[in-house]
Amino acid sequence: MDDISSIDYALSLDRFAFTFAIGLLLMGYSAVTYWQVAYSATRPTVSNLSPGLPSTLLYLVVFLIGAVLAFVATMTALYKVLQDADFQHSR
Repeated sequence: MDDISSIDYALSLDRFAFTFAIGLLLMGYSAVTYWQVAYSATRPTVSNLSPGLPSTLLYLVVFLIGAVLAFVATMTALYKVLQDADFQHSR
């Protein structure tokens, strides 16, 4: 890695941050949506939604995809930063 500014280096990590944010959005969306559906099922006066097996599996799959995206983005960015730091240290 050549001598680049801190801002340029941080901007090189933006794809990991974007992937992490998408993962958190997917996790949050599925968790809040499932919570709303489950709450509605326990309160029939609020609405008549009921969490069926297909929708439960869909929310679980979306949550897991989000969790995997967030985890992989974090670990990949950490690996890149550590590799770059090791390279700088060895110079």
